[in-house]
Order: sequence, then structure tokens, then C-alpha cells
Amino acid sequence: MWRLQHFIRASVSAVLVGALQLTTSGATSPALAEAAVKIPPAQVEPVAGTQLKRIKLDSKAVQRLDVQTAEVRQEPSGKKIIPYASVIYDLKGAWVYTNPEPLTYLRHSVTVELIRGDELGYSDALLGAFAAITVPAAAALAALDQGDLAGYDAAMNPTVPLSRLIFEPPTFDYKVGVAFLAWLNGLQPHFAMLGGLHHSRPAGHLIRVFELAAGARALAGPDLAAERMTEFLGKVT
Repeated sequence: MWRLQHFIRASVSAVLVGALQLTTSGATSPALAEAAVKIPPAQVEPVAGTQLKRIKLDSKAVQRLDVQTAEVRQEPSGKKIIPYASVIYDLKGAWVYTNPEPLTYLRHSVTVELIRGDELGYSDALLGAFAAITVPAAAALAALDQGDLAGYDAAMNPTVPLSRLIFEPPTFDYKVGVAFLAWLNGLQPHFAMLGGLHHSRPAGHLIRVFELAAGARALAGPDLAAERMTEFLGKVT
């Protein structure tokens, strides 16, 4: 269990770095420079036993930088919910800034399981899987448009395992799953891809795609999908 109280927005982290640089370069006289040394608007302190650093700001710096925080919400399942804008990504993963004490900010690593969008329903992370889950996605967005978050979750949650399977490594081969479902749904006459790319995923993977798609109600015409799946199995067995 990790204890978090607040998160600041991702855009603020970039401003904090700039602010630290400006504290020394902005002085135009010895008097101003001496004042900046005596009352620094920002302090960076190492956290004992870690490679992390703690950032401390004075109240005026927080106001100038427009630092914003948001409470961490928790679902009955125990999963924690934070604003999408609070998450920062780099080559090592995802992380946020916590606010353990007033005017104090500390970096914390997090694992992102699902991105639903902000309070307006906006998200940068949903479009990639939509090609494979057009039916439930349409129902989910219609529910979201009506402010029905429960309806959105009911439509989208079953698609998460399917999307993760389609995009599992090697991620480039996700196109095979998308093309396979397009064929099952009658959107193309054959399950074939340029350069034989449709052979990049094994039959067992595609069988599991079909099973999860059925469970997620991602098959527009179940009868046609079953007929084509039978045809597919006849070729691989």
C-alpha cells in the first residue's frame, strides 16, 4: 500500500525546474542576489536512503507557479483514481508528485492500469484500441455523453483484457488482432494482410482474441463471427 494525499499537474513539474534556474539568473544587483540567497523561493533536498529529491516552495512561489493539487479518490475495489494530467511519463515509467506536507512535493512512482479520461471525458489514450472494440466503445461513449459513468464502465471494463491481449508484445503486431476482428465482424472479406503479417500472431492468440471479444460484446454479428471462426479453425487444425 502506498499513501498519497495530493497530486500536482504534470505541466507544473516543468515549471518548477525553470523556476529553480531563474532564482540565480534573475538577480540584477548584489542586494537582490543576497536576498535571493537568504530567502530562496525553492529548495531541493535529498531524501535519505533514496535517489529522490524533495522540493520545497514558499507560498509566493506556489502562487506564481499556479501549483494545483487534487485529492486521490479510491474505488470500493481499492484502486486509486488520479487526474490524468497529474501523471508524468519518462523512459523509466510513470510517476506523479505527491504533497505529503504543506508546500512540499515529492516524486512517486505509479502503475497506470486504465485511463478513462478527465472530468470532461477527454483522453489521449483511448483511440488506439477503438478499432478493435467499435461496438462497446460506441455504447460507452454514448453513456459518457449522458454522464452515465456506470454505463461507461459496464461497456468498457470487459474490453480491457481484450485490448491488453491485442497490444501485448511485440506491440507492432497489434494490427493482426485488429484485422482479425474486422474480418470476424464482416468489415473485410478475408483475413489477410500485406506481406503475410497476419501470420505474426499464433492461432492460440487469435482464438483467445475471439473469446475475449465475445465476452466484451465486441462482435457486431455473433452468428457471422462464429461462422468465420469455425472457418479459421478448420484451416489451422
